[in-house]
Amino acid sequence: METNETILTRDVVIIESQKVPGSVKSLRVDCDKVAVSHFIVNKDSAGAVLVLPFEKALSVGDAFVTVQKRDDFLPSNDAYSNKVIQDGYKLVKEEVFSKTGNKLGAVKSFEFETIYGRITSLTLEDGTCYSSDAIVFFSTDFIFVDDGALTSAELRLVEEAKDEVVEEVEDPTVSVTLVDEVAEEAAEVVAEVAEEVEVALEAAVEVAAEPEDDDDATISDEEILQFLIGTTLQADVESEDGLFKAVKGSVLTRQTILEAAKHDAILLLTINVEV
Repeated sequence: METNETILTRDVVIIESQKVPGSVKSLRVDCDKVAVSHFIVNKDSAGAVLVLPFEKALSVGDAFVTVQKRDDFLPSNDAYSNKVIQDGYKLVKEEVFSKTGNKLGAVKSFEFETIYGRITSLTLEDGTCYSSDAIVFFSTDFIFVDDGALTSAELRLVEEAKDEVVEEVEDPTVSVTLVDEVAEEAAEVVAEVAEEVEVALEAAVEVAAEPEDDDDATISDEEILQFLIGTTLQADVESEDGLFKAVKGSVLTRQTILEAAKHDAILLLTINVEV
């Protein structure tokens, strides 16, 4: 981004001739496009100037404004060129008004992007800044922006909306309608909850109908179970899946043995107990 202030004194370089014809003196703005339209370039110390259409600039860099050839400038002393210099819209010091018709101040500076030259913000003399989306329109006479204040028309609409709300609340027919709508919504919610509860109950019934796991069934030989109960481990035991562990010196209980059976560790218990 550049401003009308940061671009000043920026040298212009002609790529084809490798010459610097001058530096940027000021800018001109197209009101319809809300964009920079021309660079006014100082030609020499005598005050002669050149006019460079924005679209003829190759680029606007932080060190130079570049153009391809000398012919990219408007012809000197051309009628149109002189009109741009003398009567072109400068934007700076133009009066700014709100959409409500109030005077906000004059433009001190403006920011523009360097690809298309579009104005991106305006800063007033009091420091207030308005972005491009707040600009209502430009003209050669004044600028209008939206400062957020409500117009009389908008205030009337607000009041009318308030009156409509009050009338609806006071109208018993409207109140009954609102109650009916709320009741319908509540009924829908209750129906949805009831459906969810029914699904949950069906799932619970299915689970209850499934046969319970018989931990004893994991041990095929009841004699091994009876043999291990009450014995003492002579070494630490850990199942291959790492989910069952028993430490040396532990006295085996029915619960411990059943847990070992779940993780295929019965053989480990058997070979590590005191006989």
